[in-house]
Formats: sequence, C-alpha cells, structure tokens
Amino acid sequence: MRLVGGTNYSGRVEIEYEGIWGTICDRGFDINDAKVICRMKGFNTESIEIRLNGFYGNGNGRIFISDLLCTGDEPDISECNVGRRWNNTNTLCTNINDVAVQCSMYNVNVYFLYYQEIINIIMIHSRFVSQTHPYEYEMV
Repeated sequence: MRLVGGTNYSGRVEIEYEGIWGTICDRGFDINDAKVICRMKGFNTESIEIRLNGFYGNGNGRIFISDLLCTGDEPDISECNVGRRWNNTNTLCTNINDVAVQCSMYNVNVYFLYYQEIINIIMIHSRFVSQTHPYEYEMV
C-alpha cells in the first residue's frame, strides 16, 4: 500500500494486486477504513481525515476495492470485510472517486517515545517540595 500525491502521511490510497497498482473507491469508505490504512502505514489513528473528489489527484489505473467495511480495529485491510473487489467493483466508481487519507503526521512509536522523553526530563529536573500536597513539585 502507498499514499500518492501528498506527503509521507497523506495521499491517494493505492494498493498493489498481482503486480499492478490500483485505487480504492470512496463508495462506503468511512473513518474506520481510514484508521486501518493509517495504522498499516504506522501512523497514529487519533486525528485523521478522509479526502474525496481527487483531493490528491485522480489515479489513472484500475479501481481494486469498493465498499470497504472495516471496524477500525483491524491491523490490515486484508482483514476487513470488502463489499466488492478486484474485477467486481461498484460500477459507479471512476478514478474521480479515488479515496485519499490524511493520517496524523506523528508516527505512533515516535510520538510515544517523544512524550516519554519529556516526562523523563521533567522528573530529572524536579523535586518533591510539599509534605501536605503530594503533587507539588518545583523545577530545579
């Protein structure tokens, strides 16, 4: 899977099938489908958007999937229910309907490590100052 026409965290969704790249139709595509795609790419799924109507440009190849039905918890779209795929996609789908996503630009693992490091720095440079207020600290 790749994101085309945007950035490393956003773009038209393209999938490879039998050595050929194709797109996913926006018919029935929702935020749960987008979550799975962003998760597959290693991105956070908390702040994502679906982009329609050729937002990152129309594909010029085949449309491989329409009516994707993910719950949002799957690790991969291959585990989602698919209404129509490969040579049997929705006849209303054209490349104008190619779906795109904008994932959170923070990689899940990097995001966690960044905040863990901030917490470590705060703990190193602070000290407990009050016997009566257990959450009172000062920076040293």
